[in-house]
Amino acid sequence: RALNGSNGGFNVRDNAGPLQMRRVGILNNAASKGTSGYASAGGGSFRNNTSVVMTDSAVSGNTSDFHIGAMGLDASFSAHDGATGLPLAVLPPTTNTITLDRVTISGNTTTGAASGGSGYSMNYISSPGLYTFQSSMIAGNTVVNGGDAALTFQAFNPSSQTNALRVVIRNSTIARNVANYSEVISLATYNGADPSGTYPFNGSIVVESAILGGRSGTSNTNLGYAPAGTSVNVSNTLIERSGDLFNAVCGQNGNVC
Repeated sequence: RALNGSNGGFNVRDNAGPLQMRRVGILNNAASKGTSGYASAGGGSFRNNTSVVMTDSAVSGNTSDFHIGAMGLDASFSAHDGATGLPLAVLPPTTNTITLDRVTISGNTTTGAASGGSGYSMNYISSPGLYTFQSSMIAGNTVVNGGDAALTFQAFNPSSQTNALRVVIRNSTIARNVANYSEVISLATYNGADPSGTYPFNGSIVVESAILGGRSGTSNTNLGYAPAGTSVNVSNTLIERSGDLFNAVCGQNGNVC
């Protein structure tokens, strides 16, 4: 159990060469804010590694009492200044990648104060790079008191489309997660200079041959959220219900809703 803001399971960062993790179990770790008022990822985090590939692995039973239930996935550097919270004016180029292939992320939990909604997400991605989720499953995770259940992508920069965050979800299932807001994908654009403003998402999302669904039973919770003007390229995908982010793609490009 990690206290005072640390990651619960692992913290892998600043590796210049390729990193491969195969048949790994990241299980039953916990991150607690303790006296610091902040806790990071229950399972752990990657940051600023040239290439990360995780295959045939499981991330399960991890908890955080503030921020991220499973993993923080940051392929490169932080896109925001750590001291001010403001986005960097210029993003240096990066070709860094994170790939999850045949990975199961299930049974993880993050909680926050009931009044603050601090339980952000199950997997939180907030730096430029290419992220690929291949033949993987994200299911049965819970975000309590706010936030988004499966995947939250944070991509704002004042230089629109400069060094964008790129995501590919292929042959994967994201379903039966529980959150107050979006239960599959949330595309966020937080700007520390104008926290209440709405800005374009600086990145691209491609979903191919996937299954996307919400929690069990009847619910009005969104499957996905994106700022106005953001589009997602979805094809040959089963979407459990129409509406919100995926409404425009139902019945198109082989999608079934």
